[in-house]
Amino acid sequence: MVWGNLSLSASFAKAPEEIYVNVPCSMIVPFNGYLLAVLNSKLADWFIRQYGVTRNGGYFEYKQMFVERLPVPVLSEDQQKPFADWVSFPNQQNQKNIDNRIYELYNLSTDEVEFIEGLMK
Repeated sequence: MVWGNLSLSASFAKAPEEIYVNVPCSMIVPFNGYLLAVLNSKLADWFIRQYGVTRNGGYFEYKQMFVERLPVPVLSEDQQKPFADWVSFPNQQNQKNIDNRIYELYNLSTDEVEFIEGLMK
C-alpha cells in the first residue's frame, strides 16, 4: 500500500508488487484491504488532519508520522473480509458502506457522524 506525502484528500492505494516508487511517499507491506479501507475513510482522513499541516492550494501532508497515530481497531480475518471486498470494487456505495462501518467500529454517536460528514464533504 502506498500514498503520497501531499494530497487534497486521503489517497491510499494498493500498489502492484512489480512497481518502483520514485517520489516522496510512504508504503506499508504487506497489503491489507481492511487497512486500506480504514485509511481511506472519512473518519481516518479527519483524524490524520488533526496532526498534519495544510500546504498551499489546500494540499495536506499525509506523512507517515501523522498516519501512524491513527488507532486502528483490531479485527479477525473474517471481520476484515467485507472491507477487503469493498475496496476491491471502488464505487460511491462501497465507500459509503466503509464509512458507515468505520463509524460503528469507533462507536461514534449520530452527532459525531454528522460532524465528520459535514467537514469531510
